[in-house]
Amino acid sequence: MNSPQEATQNLETKHVKFVVAADDVGARVDQELAAHSGISRSRLVVADVTVNGSPARLKDRLRAGAVVEGHVRDAGKGSPLPAAEIPVEVVYEADDFVAVNKSPGVAVHPPHGDPTRPGTLISALLARYPEIADLAGDEDQERPGIVHRIDKDTSGLLLVARSRLGLESLRSQIFEHEVHREYAVLVAGKFETPAGEITAPIGRRPGRKYLSIESEGRDSLTRY
Repeated sequence: MNSPQEATQNLETKHVKFVVAADDVGARVDQELAAHSGISRSRLVVADVTVNGSPARLKDRLRAGAVVEGHVRDAGKGSPLPAAEIPVEVVYEADDFVAVNKSPGVAVHPPHGDPTRPGTLISALLARYPEIADLAGDEDQERPGIVHRIDKDTSGLLLVARSRLGLESLRSQIFEHEVHREYAVLVAGKFETPAGEITAPIGRRPGRKYLSIESEGRDSLTRY
């Protein structure tokens, strides 16, 4: 791996610029930025990143000879995430995963680009189970160990992986619909029948916070 050709520090922000070596072909942008800046990817905050002068995404794969440039900072300042001030209600604990009861008003994970924001369930879990930080990677910088989520204002059980085996197993079970989930909700209006099914595509319209029935949405089945 090549050493950074340019890395100047301004307060907590580093300007990083380097050329991708042949050995690093196929690596993600954020992986190489972390390696060249010396900042753990789970704590890396990136701004204004470009590849060959064009704006790039952190998940983009790199080619040999590409020139990567951006501004980065270490949001963790030496720790994966700050200890959370919120309690964690553990319902079941195993070596590979835990089941926790999330309280209403608590976000499951921080927003993209701010992986160390305190007060989230994942920050509380990392304080209690630091090994979860080892699962950060690919799409999971802000949510290591999280395989499914529930909305901030919703309470309920959440499965969280503690090991690579647990992560892969839970992901597979959820993908294959082997995990059964039930929700208790309040609805407005009146159903014509006391029980039934609602089959409709669900998606998020641009500018809207909540999901709704959209023609281009994902297939969905709700039994009530």
